[in-house]
Amino acid sequence: MKFLSSNLPRGWQAKLARYCGVKPQSVTGWLTGGTKVIEGEHLLLAAKFFNVEPLWLSTGAGVRDVVEADSLDRELLLAFSRLRGSQKRALLAMAESMADTRTK
Repeated sequence: MKFLSSNLPRGWQAKLARYCGVKPQSVTGWLTGGTKVIEGEHLLLAAKFFNVEPLWLSTGAGVRDVVEADSLDRELLLAFSRLRGSQKRALLAMAESMADTRTK
């Protein structure tokens, strides 16, 4: 997040906090590492604020810049972000299995 914020004007942290519906202290935690991971809706909103992909923002992996998705993709990603880790793994395995079936 520090990389993304290097060219932003003063007060961007407060704007991000308002945008994500969190206290400014939460944004400070995201920046300093006091909060290990941004999750769920806060991650999606922070990614939208910076116009980057949520996966890249949370892990540094994948593509940085936003790839346009249709509304169904966005709904799916939002619902997925609300799941617990074990639920995410199960759903991912199911989706990969379905995708493999379609390509055979």
